Amino acid sequence: MGQLIAERQQQHGWGKGVVENLAHDLQMEFVGMSGFSSRNLWYMRDFYLEYIGVV
Repeated sequence: MGQLIAERQQQHGWGKGVVENLAHDLQMEFVGMSGFSSRNLWYMRDFYLEYIGVV
C-alpha cells in the first residue's frame, strides 16, 4: 500500500486529500477491519520510502 501511494504521488501528483479519500473508501469497503486510517496510510508510505532508502 505504501508503495502504491508513493508511486501515485510521484506520477499523478496525489496530495493529502486523495489519501484522505482513499482511507475513507478503504474503511467503507472493509467494514470491521482496522488499520486503514489516513494516518496509517501515511505511515505505510513513509515506511516504504524509508525501506527503499529515499527518506
